[in-house]
Amino acid sequence: YIAMKTGAVVYNGGIGASHMEQRAELVDVPSSVNAARAALDLPAIVNALVTGEWSYQDAAVEFLSADGDDNSKIIAELKSVDLSEIDIVTIFIGTNDKDTVLGEIGDTTAVGNSLGGLYTAISKLLTANPNIRVYYFSPMVRYFGNLNEEWDTTQWCDNYAGANDVAFPDMVDKFIKGAEYWKIPVCDMYRTLGVNQFNIKSIMRE
Repeated sequence: YIAMKTGAVVYNGGIGASHMEQRAELVDVPSSVNAARAALDLPAIVNALVTGEWSYQDAAVEFLSADGDDNSKIIAELKSVDLSEIDIVTIFIGTNDKDTVLGEIGDTTAVGNSLGGLYTAISKLLTANPNIRVYYFSPMVRYFGNLNEEWDTTQWCDNYAGANDVAFPDMVDKFIKGAEYWKIPVCDMYRTLGVNQFNIKSIMRE
């Protein structure tokens, strides 16, 4: 849509199930889905963009493709990106971090938590090209049950807490404050997208 409306060249790097945190140490040959997906988490992808070293992602794609999850086209598209020619990077991530350690606002050390992963991505992108404008898009609303079944209000995101026992809206707010701490403009997709409990079935039915 952005490309159609503006004429901009747009690269789509969105990979389902990715985390803002670096969930595990990267390995040359993954032996589990979790180990493979770690190479597709935000810090690992940004590091590959900056360094041009995609071996971890190639190994992850090969492993996950055998499991029916093919991300080869997206990785190929990301490999074609020249950061020196990029004007804008949008980071739209965080929903899958609902069961992880969120970290603390301003954390610059712990890439293994969500806010540390966000800092890593921001700092590496802007160190590689200080002229890039980075924007953060927060997680949007979610229903954690089955939209084809009877509505269960406990599964609506306003009432849901992940394994980290943090209420979903509180997690969203923490990510927003984390981005704002680094002076990154934020789009609050949770409250301003217009998706709610009255229309989510018609918009996102499985």
